Amino acid sequence: MGYFGNIFFIICLVDYFVIVIAVEPHSKIKGNVESLLELTPWTWKHLNTSLKVDSPVTVDVSLTSHYRLTGKHLNKFLRVKKLRDYTSILQTIPNTKRRDGVYTIYPDMKTKKLVYCDMTTDGGGWTNEDGGGGNEDIHLLTTRTKNELRVDLKKFSGEKAYAKYSKFSVGSGSKKYKIVVGGYSGNAGDSLSGHNGMKFCTKDQDNDTWGKNCAVEHPGGWWFGACFNNHLNGNMESLLELTPWNWKHLNTSFKVDSPVTMDVSLTSHYRLTGKHLNKFLRLKKQRDCASILKTIPNTTGRNGVYTIYPDMKTKKLVFCDMTTDGGGWTVIQRRMDGSVEFYRSWQTYKAGFGKAQGEYWLGNDDIHLLTTRAKQELRVDLQKSSGDKAYAKYSTFSVGSESQKYKLTVGGYSGTAGNSLKYHNGMKFTTRDQDNDTWKDNCALTVKGGWWFYDCLNCDLNGPYRPSASGTWLCVSWYKFGNETRGMKTASMMIRSKI
Repeated sequence: MGYFGNIFFIICLVDYFVIVIAVEPHSKIKGNVESLLELTPWTWKHLNTSLKVDSPVTVDVSLTSHYRLTGKHLNKFLRVKKLRDYTSILQTIPNTKRRDGVYTIYPDMKTKKLVYCDMTTDGGGWTNEDGGGGNEDIHLLTTRTKNELRVDLKKFSGEKAYAKYSKFSVGSGSKKYKIVVGGYSGNAGDSLSGHNGMKFCTKDQDNDTWGKNCAVEHPGGWWFGACFNNHLNGNMESLLELTPWNWKHLNTSFKVDSPVTMDVSLTSHYRLTGKHLNKFLRLKKQRDCASILKTIPNTTGRNGVYTIYPDMKTKKLVFCDMTTDGGGWTVIQRRMDGSVEFYRSWQTYKAGFGKAQGEYWLGNDDIHLLTTRAKQELRVDLQKSSGDKAYAKYSTFSVGSESQKYKLTVGGYSGTAGNSLKYHNGMKFTTRDQDNDTWKDNCALTVKGGWWFYDCLNCDLNGPYRPSASGTWLCVSWYKFGNETRGMKTASMMIRSKI
């Protein structure tokens, strides 16, 4: 089969659960769409925004906004005439260039078909045969016009290769979808020419030249000879058949905005039951992001929302930074857009608030658990509205229990932001309804946020979000970063266990 073939089966097992297609940041597209809609004569409304997450470890999410438009000449305005393939789409609608996604084509100019279009690679206009086309459609597309074929491959190591053929066509059903391919170029090696002239073979129709059915022996349909130099159609269900688990296919859902779809979420759901499933998938409970990175090394460089168990019992969704300074950082606090109010009560700071996808405070109880059961280091990342960035790193960081008023212990500074947190070392946590600072009044009431106040502060990352503020403590502040009281545009606190 060759190394690339082996890698493909592994990819099927890992990546079939969530397929996400994203062209630009969602918020940017949403804003652009609504601005354009305002210029049209149509009546429109935003129906909803949905977020799809794969648990228990979430690295990829699908975020989709749905719109409903009504008005005259909508099809004419969108230039929605029937197009045979992606090259036709690219020629007719030039602004689809570099916008990969799912489009509607009409291989026979009658029946519509949803297929994935690569509008970027090698000039764009490529129809993805593995993105929804059947043999009959491939036959129609490759016999009515001359076609070239490109095969792109990637190993788990990150190594990439491609094979390109200047001639490619598939015969009709009566010809058993016979393949004609030639004119190789590329760097993957010419594995497909060995299948030239072969008929298509499936588990219920044996058209190969071997004594048995190659499609049965090597699950998946292909132009087998006796049997193959390559095989790209192995599937999830074939892999599941090899496991000891009971399983069933629940559904496959496909959400598309017609007639031309740039962003789609395609998800197949499986329910598996059986012994040792968690052990096989390596989904045992992990205390923090450093444990996840150590147990599942391929999470390196994949920032996102993960599930942790600070007490090894109760799950908690957190954002893991798997990139910065070696990765494995558990984000315990984050400010980025002012969407979450941080002027909260003692109980709220105890339990935590916000959402791991955006702004949040993990919770004093969980921070206590994480920082007392294993030695932790702390990293604080800051950015001003001017774009200036800085960080502060502490080799020692822990937070006491509630009976100790979540007392802060921090030391061993290094970095570029200045050591503002040293001023707060040894301080208890204070909120608007519980005053544990050393000032005559309540610092939390004065500066509107919970923190380890002294008398009162040299930094406060839980203050009001005012990124343009200057000359006031009523902001997300870190005085030593420029020796000034200026609001931060972004701020985050993240910890990493020394395991």
